Amino acid sequence: ELGNRRPELIEHAISGQPALRFDGGDTLFAPEGMPLGSYTKVVVFAIEDFSRNNHLVAGTNDHSLWFATSDHARLFHSGTFAVSSQPVGLAEPTLLVATYDAGTGQGYIYQDGVLVGGGTAAPNTDISLRIGGYSGGGYMAGLIAEVMVIDHVLTPSERSSVEGLMNERYFQTTPPKVTFTQLPQHGRVFQRDAQNQHVLEVAGTITSPG
Repeated sequence: ELGNRRPELIEHAISGQPALRFDGGDTLFAPEGMPLGSYTKVVVFAIEDFSRNNHLVAGTNDHSLWFATSDHARLFHSGTFAVSSQPVGLAEPTLLVATYDAGTGQGYIYQDGVLVGGGTAAPNTDISLRIGGYSGGGYMAGLIAEVMVIDHVLTPSERSSVEGLMNERYFQTTPPKVTFTQLPQHGRVFQRDAQNQHVLEVAGTITSPG
């Protein structure tokens, strides 16, 4: 989308990785890209306002992974058919994997690697793809760091590999190793300039991989 519907790129957002910030009125849209048969949706995100419908990965009128003004994820095909049993935290980075098997009609939601919901529905009939919104509304307020749409249900091994990759990229808890060689002296007072600013010099070495 162009103009005021375009989300803002935040270079260092979730675990220092870039993400798009959707302000409750932004969306990205493609007229096609969503499988009509089986699929897997993968999204890393953080919601900042639960009063919004918070559609993460949706279409124009038939499919969505969304929150419906709540803190519980749900799957939608012409109606909600699966709801997560576990809430997500406000502004807390979360990994969702949603699968749908067109042969059985069964859909599942995995949250941070744990199966949290499931249900049955008729197959999706909408090939359009919208990130951060649904049918020109239902916008998200928060961050989306990564989205994958795959044209089959991931096997347990495939899902484990994808979750491992996302965990390594976005959910590492070990802080980077930094050796500082220059820092402001503790308790020192700095004179601000006419623009109410002052430059502080910091130097050091980052020794963590990546």
